[in-house]
Amino acid sequence: MAPRPLEGELTSSWLYRVAAANLVELEELLSGLLDLHPEMHSNTNICLDYGIAPAWSRALAIWCRLAESRIHTNRSKMACRYTDVQNGRWRS
Repeated sequence: MAPRPLEGELTSSWLYRVAAANLVELEELLSGLLDLHPEMHSNTNICLDYGIAPAWSRALAIWCRLAESRIHTNRSKMACRYTDVQNGRWRS
């Protein structure tokens, strides 16, 4: 089950809603995504709310069965949640 992103919603907020709809923690959701798309592993932190990498938006779109154009990215770094892709941990 994948709720659709709301207009103007941060990607991290949308992913929290997707995780909740599937009764898993966000970390479990990201772990599953990385298991399906190992090419997305990185040695650096990834910000899903600002300038999301094309590989991430493609993988999220495929995984949640929606058009890649529906994956919103914010142009401001003001409210950014980062993920440590190697360890699947979030930090603000």
